[in-house]
Amino acid sequence: MFDNIASIDIGSSSIKLIKAKRGFKQFELISAVIEVIDRDLLHNDYKTAVENALHNILEKENLAEFKIVTSIPADRVLLRNITFPFNDINKITTAIPYEAEENIPYPLDMVTFDFQTIPSEELESRTVILAAVKKDYLAGIIDTFKKFGLNPVFSGIEANSILRCYEYFNSVNDETVLQIDIGDVKTVVNIVSDSSLLYTRCISSGLSNLIEKIVKYH
Repeated sequence: MFDNIASIDIGSSSIKLIKAKRGFKQFELISAVIEVIDRDLLHNDYKTAVENALHNILEKENLAEFKIVTSIPADRVLLRNITFPFNDINKITTAIPYEAEENIPYPLDMVTFDFQTIPSEELESRTVILAAVKKDYLAGIIDTFKKFGLNPVFSGIEANSILRCYEYFNSVNDETVLQIDIGDVKTVVNIVSDSSLLYTRCISSGLSNLIEKIVKYH
């Protein structure tokens, strides 16, 4: 399979774009762009601030021949590790809505949710990572893309994006790795084993909080 992929990450302080050409077994990075979101406008009009930053990127980069993929920021995703007393994926798929109803503090018709399994040698049980995002937030992001003629074909979670970026430069086979990604207003923590995500959580504190404290006390 040969195709062109553009990954657009709308973060809390900037928008990142990576363009890549995918081949049979690997992909080639074509370009990487970062556009800082206007911080003052961000606090007063989030949608306009994001649209302006995305417009600036598209003024520089042509995505006409690219499939668009994106990721949901970790602070917008509710994550839970859930263990089932059985290992059958079909049974888990059937049972997951009931577990979601117990673990998500919103009515299910207000969220979009999915899960991914955690590799295990246990035959009698299986642990999964449940991820849920509010539909109105997701619809807003999609509407922003559509305004510029972009139609994302896939949206993942930030934790997996961080893992795969690390894997591009480093092998984590047979290793257990703690990933800590400190951003502007949040920190994402991953526990990875043998190239698989075992646990991820988002801490609502980042570099901007640290800078504010340094300024305050010095």
